Amino acid sequence: MKLIKRTILFLVIVSALVILLAGCGRKTIVVNDYLTIQTTGTNHIGTAQTRLDWEKLVSDNLDVFNMKSMEDDAELLAVMLHLDKGLRGELDKTFNLSNGDEITYHWDESRIEALEEKYDVTFKVEDMTVTVSGLK
Repeated sequence: MKLIKRTILFLVIVSALVILLAGCGRKTIVVNDYLTIQTTGTNHIGTAQTRLDWEKLVSDNLDVFNMKSMEDDAELLAVMLHLDKGLRGELDKTFNLSNGDEITYHWDESRIEALEEKYDVTFKVEDMTVTVSGLK
């Protein structure tokens, strides 16, 4: 009888550990991997703009957004709208740029937590700094 109680106790403990460990497997998306900063124009009057590749971010992480494919336009649009509301930021300088200037994209992290709860994911963002080059 003692052996049965110990076996049952052991199985309960192992089952609880498996459940706890399975819950710790939250996926992390490095959002900076999908961000590009582009500069154009002429030295001293260059401009900068950013682009976040929403489609690639979603297509690389379909499981996170509970999607099977990118073919459902309404579902894709809904996810992209949520991401657009939660993943925001801005450049510290966008006009009158010269070669050698450093510009930084600063993330607004105030809405990321709600987005992480909605999709059960961790969005990793870091301010991104680039040195302006290639202006004519």
